[in-house]
Amino acid sequence: MVSKLPAWVGAAAFFLACAAGCLNAFMMIGPVGQPVTHVTGTTTNLALAVAHGDVAGTVHFFLLLFFFFAGAAVSGFVVRDSNLRLGRRYGISLCTEAVLLLVTWIIFDTHPLVGQVLVSFSCGLQNAMATTYSGAVVRTTHVTGLFTDLGLQLGNRWAGMQVMRKKIKLQALLVAGYFSGCLLSALLYQLTGKAILFFPISVAVILALIYFIYWIRMYGIGSFLKKSVTV
Repeated sequence: MVSKLPAWVGAAAFFLACAAGCLNAFMMIGPVGQPVTHVTGTTTNLALAVAHGDVAGTVHFFLLLFFFFAGAAVSGFVVRDSNLRLGRRYGISLCTEAVLLLVTWIIFDTHPLVGQVLVSFSCGLQNAMATTYSGAVVRTTHVTGLFTDLGLQLGNRWAGMQVMRKKIKLQALLVAGYFSGCLLSALLYQLTGKAILFFPISVAVILALIYFIYWIRMYGIGSFLKKSVTV
């Protein structure tokens, strides 16, 4: 078993998590004032809205949950594999995410809640692109499970059990990336406003281009086009 984490996996994981952290902090700092990259809090808010008879809140939180779910479903249809490995249609998912975030930037001043729903869809899409790698659970839009797994690995190590260093490194990179993205939004929001969205947009576009170039060089333009358009 290979114990070293491939550079492309670590880099992609870090920047995707960084983009998600940037999005979440932006949504919390900005006019929406709510997290959007994960659904635990959204599920709680939905239950509270239902309990208090808040119809508008119920509809809004339901839509956030539904579109996160829908994004994950679309990703499953496009990528068709839960294991992170080269040869899958990650580039298409990344381009879709970039377009959704660009639309969010365009409409955010006048329709911030619609923008929030679009970001929720994009986060579901990103989070489901690859959910496992070499025994590690990969989550690029939230860190609860990552901290749980890191704590579990530490406890196992204390107990004298063998741990997977590659798994620990990947999960640590995801946590570091998410935190870095949050910090980036927190530091730059006052200067950039909604223009901070161009950071996650750029991450998605650059990673998609790198992946497309890799695919064409490895398999040829014909294979790339066939893989891209096959339903």
